[in-house]
Amino acid sequence: MLLSRQYRFVFIHPPKTAGTSLKQALAPYADLYPLDLVEGTEIEDYVKKTFVLPNHFTLAQAERTLKLDMSGYLRIASVRNPWTRYASLYQFFRRIGSHPTSIFCNVHTFPQFMELLVRGIFPGDTRNQFAFLADSERRVRYDVLVRHEHLAADVQNLSDRLGIALNMEHIHRNPAPEKYAAMYNDRARQLVADYCAQEIETLRYRYPY
Repeated sequence: MLLSRQYRFVFIHPPKTAGTSLKQALAPYADLYPLDLVEGTEIEDYVKKTFVLPNHFTLAQAERTLKLDMSGYLRIASVRNPWTRYASLYQFFRRIGSHPTSIFCNVHTFPQFMELLVRGIFPGDTRNQFAFLADSERRVRYDVLVRHEHLAADVQNLSDRLGIALNMEHIHRNPAPEKYAAMYNDRARQLVADYCAQEIETLRYRYPY
């Protein structure tokens, strides 16, 4: 998560949505930390040690932990088609060496990964995008959505809204979306549809293959 009091924006970053690239573009305009925190919150020690907010901080967490009225801030989020996102996440986990998530994904197929993910049997952060985007009242209300599928155009739109020139390279390059099609069977397709039903409806995504 990034936040700027000068430019009055808050940026929410679900994993595997090109958010790292966007975060690097926005970082020069974001605040330095620490910010004022509500005492006793779950990230107090983390912020005191690192002077930053967690990368994948949710909007609901921000609302209950920051002493800041964000009602007038430009709300920005990076998002991605959930079927492509989970295929990309699975491939990412397979590449990260000896970490338990990598071991897990290298001995399970993608459909098996999805079966266990939705049952909560997975040693990694696999929350759907709705978990990151929803506010404390479970509403999803954003001024700018930077979609992975329309990255250049949406970043330009964001630059125009903020009045600043964002220089951005897509750092974490993934295979073309059509290469993920072979990973899906009907069961895996339906598991993503059910697990991500709220974001699919809210963000108007559909199965891309």
